[in-house]
Amino acid sequence: VDIDEAENAQTWQMQTGHVMGTSLYYQATGIYRTQEEIDATPHPSGTRVGDLIYKDVNDDKKIDSKDRVRMDRTNTPEIIYGLNLSLTYKQFDMGILFQGQARAWQYIYLQSGLQGNTLKDLIENRYTEDNPNSKYPNLTSYTSEVSGYQSTFWLKDASFLRLKNVEIGYHLPASLLNKVHVEALRFYVSGYNLLTFDKLKWFDPEGNSTTAAFYPQNRI
Repeated sequence: VDIDEAENAQTWQMQTGHVMGTSLYYQATGIYRTQEEIDATPHPSGTRVGDLIYKDVNDDKKIDSKDRVRMDRTNTPEIIYGLNLSLTYKQFDMGILFQGQARAWQYIYLQSGLQGNTLKDLIENRYTEDNPNSKYPNLTSYTSEVSGYQSTFWLKDASFLRLKNVEIGYHLPASLLNKVHVEALRFYVSGYNLLTFDKLKWFDPEGNSTTAAFYPQNRI
């Protein structure tokens, strides 16, 4: 509602009136495919073909920290939901639990770039001269830091729907159990975290680390 901050700060960077825990991001609008595109637009020093294009928010013909915009997007979900279903038919029973979240975003920053381990998807689909229409820009490294700026390109939708729990059981008939003096006997199979439907793909969408520095949930 009110945060003590500098009155002369850029209006699009103010925290007051925004969701708690928000961050500032450069607005990524695409990837430079030619040197002519770079020459024709404002860009950070050191920009190369294959780097991200950033929006000149204040229209001062340069890209700097004043062009970062506060985004009302955090990894704290605004919506958490679940659906619990149960079914019984004669001796059979089944229980299913779905769990999910929506309106949650995770910023991903794999700072190693080409200097260390990184994702196969990034390596195979990064910009190179042989892949000029790449899905991803130059990977951040000592020779190209521009695409590693904290930008909306690396802010990913962390919504998901997870099949959290399934259990299927069978109760042996009492007529059979009475013969062996057993009151009740039930066999069942169960599974946890069997399926996850999400857009993030790289990491568990329920995590909260920019580098996936957390232990993922087990599938059992």
